[in-house]
Amino acid sequence: MHPILGIPFIPASHIKGALRSFVCTEIKLKVSEKAKTNIHPIKQIRHIVKKYHREITEHFGIDINTNEGLSKFYKTVFGSKEEIGHLIFFDAYPTEIDNSQKILFEPDVLSPTYTPRTEYREDRAQPTIIPYLTIARGVVFQFYIAAPKEYKFLVNIATEWLKLALTIQGIGAKTAVGYSYFEVLE
Repeated sequence: MHPILGIPFIPASHIKGALRSFVCTEIKLKVSEKAKTNIHPIKQIRHIVKKYHREITEHFGIDINTNEGLSKFYKTVFGSKEEIGHLIFFDAYPTEIDNSQKILFEPDVLSPTYTPRTEYREDRAQPTIIPYLTIARGVVFQFYIAAPKEYKFLVNIATEWLKLALTIQGIGAKTAVGYSYFEVLE
C-alpha cells in the first residue's frame, strides 16, 4: 500500500529488480534443458536484443553476438557498482478495474496447519485461519519506463522484457501459488 495515497502499487525498485533478476536468471539458464525449445524465455530475450543490434552497436560499441558482449550490455542497461544504468523505472499504479464487481481487493485466507511448536502429526494438527487481502483479478496496472532521448530504443527492449517477465515469472510475493502474474494488455 502506498503510504500517502492508500492504494496498492508496485515500487519502481521492485520492478527493476524483478526485471533484472528475470533477464539475468534466464541468461544463466541458457544451457538448461528448457533452452532447447523455441518458446524458452532465453531465446525470446536474445531475440528482442538482436532486433536492436544496430542501435546497440552504434551507441555502446558492444558486440551482442558474444556472451561477454551480452553481459556488458545488461550491465549498461541495468547498471552495476561502477556505473548507473540507462533506464529509469517508475512505480506502477492501478489505473482501471476491469472486473464485473468493480472491486480493487478481494479476500483470501491462509490456513497453516502446523506451527513450529507442534509436532507434525495429524492428531495434533490445528489449522489457523489467517484472512488477508489480495488484488482482485481484472485490476489493470500501468507501468512506465524511461531513458535519455538518445537511448529511447532501450525503453522498447525493456518493455518487451517486462512483458515476458510479468507473464512468465510474475512480480511480488506468492508467485509459487499463482499470485502476482500478469496478463499483458496492449
